[in-house]
Formats: sequence, C-alpha cells, structure tokens
Amino acid sequence: APEPAVLMAVYDLLIVGDRTAHIYDWKTHREPPPPAHLAQSWQTRLYLFVLAETSPLPPAALDFTYWFTATGETVRIPYSAAQHQQTRQDLGDRLRALLQNPYPKRPQPDSVCDHCPYRDRCWG
Repeated sequence: APEPAVLMAVYDLLIVGDRTAHIYDWKTHREPPPPAHLAQSWQTRLYLFVLAETSPLPPAALDFTYWFTATGETVRIPYSAAQHQQTRQDLGDRLRALLQNPYPKRPQPDSVCDHCPYRDRCWG
C-alpha cells in the first residue's frame, strides 16, 4: 500500500445540503473543453474524491459544475462509487510511481514552474 498522502482541494464554491453536495468551478476559457475531457481531468477527479473522502455523503450524492464565464455555458459532471474507486486506484498508482522515482525537491532552473501562478504552493 502506498504511504499516506495529503490531498488538498480549493473549491471556488461548495454547496452542501443534507443529502447532496455540489462543487462549482468557474473558468475563463473562450471555448469550453469537451465534457468528456472535463470529466477525466485531474481537477474534477480530485475535487470530487476529496469531497467524498471528507464528507458523510456517498459519491452518488456529489456532483461538479464548471461554469464558463465567457460564454455562460455550464457542464455538470455527476459522480459515482465506481468513479470514486477508480480515482482511488489511479491515485495509488501515481503515488507509488512518485515514490519509486526521484522527484526534484526544487524546480530545475528555467523550468516550466518559473511561469506557473501556483509555484508558491508547490515550492513555498
């Protein structure tokens, strides 16, 4: 079994009711990506996984909506126990791979991290 890992999600908006919870995330893309791409993105999968792991609600009571501000379009993504189990498996596989391979403690000079707005979250 992989070592324990801490996962963190920062939701744009989370609405929790007695029987359901709904994650909202707004995007500024000019064109929304295909719904299948959004459903398989790590952001979608991790946000739903973390919520399922930290709430008493079953996965089927959770869903995620992307709101695209440029067009006003929304894409709703439901969640299920099967998706939750698959994400658990995929996360375990990723964690094992990270633990087996050297991972830099700091970014390499001139790396893609230099221009990333989330660099401070990773490298403090």
